[in-house]
Amino acid sequence: MTLKNRTLPTDLLNQMLELRQDVYEDGMSLYKRWKKRIDKEDFHGSAQNLAFYIALRRRDIRDLQDELSTWGLSSLGRLESRTMSTIDAVISTLSRIIGQDIEKYDYPESSSFQFGRYILQERAEELFGEILPERNTAIMVTVAKPEAGDYQAIKELIESGMNVIRINCAHDGPEVWQKIIDNVRKAEAETGKTCKVSMDIAGPKARVNWVLSARRRDRVTVGTSYFLCKKMETSVEAENELKVGCSLPQILDNLKVGSRVLYDDGVIEGKVESVAEDGVVVRVTKTHRPRGVRLRVDKGLNFPGTKLRLPVITEKDEQDLDFAVKHADIISFSFIKN
Repeated sequence: MTLKNRTLPTDLLNQMLELRQDVYEDGMSLYKRWKKRIDKEDFHGSAQNLAFYIALRRRDIRDLQDELSTWGLSSLGRLESRTMSTIDAVISTLSRIIGQDIEKYDYPESSSFQFGRYILQERAEELFGEILPERNTAIMVTVAKPEAGDYQAIKELIESGMNVIRINCAHDGPEVWQKIIDNVRKAEAETGKTCKVSMDIAGPKARVNWVLSARRRDRVTVGTSYFLCKKMETSVEAENELKVGCSLPQILDNLKVGSRVLYDDGVIEGKVESVAEDGVVVRVTKTHRPRGVRLRVDKGLNFPGTKLRLPVITEKDEQDLDFAVKHADIISFSFIKN
C-alpha cells in the first residue's frame, strides 16, 4: 500500500480525538449511573474502565481500526483492561508522527498501563482460584445427579486441575446439590487443592412442556407450521396438526407477526405467521437437518428481538438463592434482560 492510499496521520489524529471525546462523555455518563451502587472503593476505577470500554464497543470503528493498522499502530482490539490509556497512547504516537506534541494525552506510565491487566488477573484468581502456571485459563466442569454420590469422580476432577465445579439449578434440587458440595469439600481436604462451587440460577426459562401431533410423521421441515400455545384446549385445534405448549405462556402475549422463535438454541428457527388469543402460529424457516427435526418436550425456546416482560428472578430462583448464598462461592445468572 502506498502512502497516497492511506488516511493521513493528521486525519487519523482528528478521528482519534473525536473518538476519545465521545467515549469519555458516554463512558462517564454510564459510570455515573452505576456509581451509587458500587460499595467497594477500589472497584470504582474498574467500573470506569468498563464504562469506557462499553462506550467504545457501541461504536463501529472497523474502518478506523484498519487505517491505524496500516501505520503500525494499535487497532484498539485488545484494550479491555486499559481502554482510555490505549486511546491516549495512540493519540500520542499520531501527534509525534506529524510533529504536533499534545501534552494533554501523553503516553501513560508503563506501570499504570499494565495495572488493569494485573487487577484482572488478581480478581480472576480470587474468583476462580489459583490457575496452574502451565495454563492460561481456569477449568469449570458442570456436574449433576449422576456425579452427586460419586466421590471418587469428583476427587479425580479436582486432582486433574478443575478450578470450578458448576451446579445448574435448572436441574435436580438441594439434596443432590448438597451431596455434590460435600464431596467437593471432602476432596479439597484430602488433596490440599481448592475448588470453587458455582451455582447457576436458572431464571425464567421457556421450554416446550408438551407436544400434540395429528401428523403421521412428527418431524418438522422448512415450511411446516405449528401452533405454539398457552394451553392444550385451544380455539384453533382443528386447523393445526401440530400443537406445542410453552412453559411460560405469558411470553406469547409479547409476540407479534414476524417475531423470531428458536427451538433448542436454533435447531429449528421460525417466524410468527399469525397471532391468536391463545397462542401464535409459527412457520419454520430453517432446520438443523435437511430431513427435519422432531419436536421434543423439555427443549428450550428463545425469542430473539422480542422484549419479554418477565421477572429476572422467579419464585424458584429465590428458593435456590437461599441455598446458594449459604453454600456457593460463585452465583451465576443465566437470564439477563438488560
